[in-house]
Amino acid sequence: MKKLIILFILPGLLAACNHDQINQIAIGNPTMDEILKEDSNADVFVHRDIVYKNAMDVEWLTELEFKLGDQIGEISSSNNATHLPIETELYELIDENRPIIIAVVDDQIIPYLGMIEG
Repeated sequence: MKKLIILFILPGLLAACNHDQINQIAIGNPTMDEILKEDSNADVFVHRDIVYKNAMDVEWLTELEFKLGDQIGEISSSNNATHLPIETELYELIDENRPIIIAVVDDQIIPYLGMIEG
């Protein structure tokens, strides 16, 4: 009888564990490789393990009044940016809680939106 119970319970437990692993793998912020797989010409960079994508075409974002805050970094290599030149300065916005970074290239302000799941 115990063997019969184990035979019925064990497959259910294994399936439940396997299901949790699949969900854990699928959840998370997209990587640069994943974004470039979808769009090989995407204008993206990585800052603090988050991929930021050019948002010049995002209507609600372009309607914001950008108040530049502190400089939070700069593009340091071609490995973390697809279009921005090395040494491009990156700024946070004042009074903005969304994942938005501003890149300044030749005095042009370019908004980038963090690709965050959830």
